[in-house]
Amino acid sequence: PGLPALALSPESQSMDALLLARIKFAVTIGFHFIFPPISIGLAWLVGVAVGNVLRGVPITAEGNWAGSFLGLLNPYALLVGLVSLALFVTHGALWLRLKASGVLAERMARWAMRAWAAFVGLYGTATAVTFVAAPHLFAEAVRRPLFWVFLAVLALGLAGVPWATRRGRELHAFLASAATIVAMIGLCAVSLFPRLVPSTLGLDRSLTIYNAASTPRTLTVMLVIALVGMPLVIAYTAVIYRIFRGKVGAGDARY
Repeated sequence: PGLPALALSPESQSMDALLLARIKFAVTIGFHFIFPPISIGLAWLVGVAVGNVLRGVPITAEGNWAGSFLGLLNPYALLVGLVSLALFVTHGALWLRLKASGVLAERMARWAMRAWAAFVGLYGTATAVTFVAAPHLFAEAVRRPLFWVFLAVLALGLAGVPWATRRGRELHAFLASAATIVAMIGLCAVSLFPRLVPSTLGLDRSLTIYNAASTPRTLTVMLVIALVGMPLVIAYTAVIYRIFRGKVGAGDARY
């Protein structure tokens, strides 16, 4: 008989509330201390991976990996990682500016311009270094029309970000940043083609779309899956973005 009374006592309820408050505080602090470094690290690691693909990795004639983990942390890959980080910071700040209002939107505009300036400087440096670290990227790419198309889109995107940001055209700035990302991906693809992963032991040992391709049946199955799955992904994304459209202010409960 005493236990139920103890469980329902004011002291017990007070301790439960205090414990829940402490757990909530711990989770909140943990999230704010863990999530940002992980996000920053992932944005940088994406660039490091791309840098290694562009520069090439040691692949033998048999298609085997002949390198080490530390070899992936070469100066060129680390530089491309910084380019990636600056680009994602710019894009994220422009997205937050598009969704926020007031002081936060103004702060994000300043962050976007700073990150954009860092990105332009790092991208220019990485491009110059690429002529030395990965000259094979320019050997054939400059003769492909798509290279110049993506280069023009990149130039327009780079110019559009500060132009739109300074004029308060938030959506245009975000779209210019998105165009920059698309153009960079396109330039990488055009420059690498037909290679997927160049080999630093000799370009003839590279993994290409031909020697690394799956069987025709596998490619057919994956094509069918992509044709069915991608429209669903696009539709879901469109619906979600429509539901959460508009700006969010302090105390806004629409979400």
